[in-house]
Parts: sequence; structure tokens; C-alpha cells
Amino acid sequence: MARQHDDFAFLDVLYRVCDALCEGETREFIRDNGITRFTRDKDDAILVEGAFVTVSLEVPSVRVSTTGITDPDGKSLEFERDAIAGLSGRLINLDYEMVKEKVLPG
Repeated sequence: MARQHDDFAFLDVLYRVCDALCEGETREFIRDNGITRFTRDKDDAILVEGAFVTVSLEVPSVRVSTTGITDPDGKSLEFERDAIAGLSGRLINLDYEMVKEKVLPG
């Protein structure tokens, strides 16, 4: 049971980071390694695509929701906690101040 709880904590952080960075329906960041794009869907899940996803999870895009990570079509995907933490860390660096303001406790 502890492992499931730990996994949920990693997913929760990733979702909250994506939610903060997306802001509204869509947002993109352009960096030297390419574009990272966030698009919120009608179910409040966030499609994240770009170089950081590819480097961290070895897939071009993922759909992140409060219930887990799927491919863009909704097929469930499983990743190691280190990979999820790596993606969260890379995404935080896109706009640290925004994430700090919206996600990190005061």
C-alpha cells in the first residue's frame, strides 16, 4: 500500500506542476532544446509534449491527470518514479517562479 501512495504523490506533484505551467487552455515554452507545449482538455487533463517529455519518459507526449499518466489517446502508461520526478524537475525549471507561487507551500 505504501508504494501506491508514494506513486500517487509523485503523480500529484507532476499534475500540479503541469497545471501551474499550463495556466489556461494552452501554453508553450521555447528553449534551446525545443518547444514544450501544455494543452488542457475538457476533462482537466493536461497534454504535455516536447523535448522534456521525450528525455524524461522516452515518449513524445503524455496526458497527465489527477488519476495517472496516459498516452494522448487515453491508454494507461506506467513509468518509474525517478522518471516522473525527472520530468517534474525539468518542467519546474521552465518557469520556477510560477510553479513556486502556485504549487510550493508558502
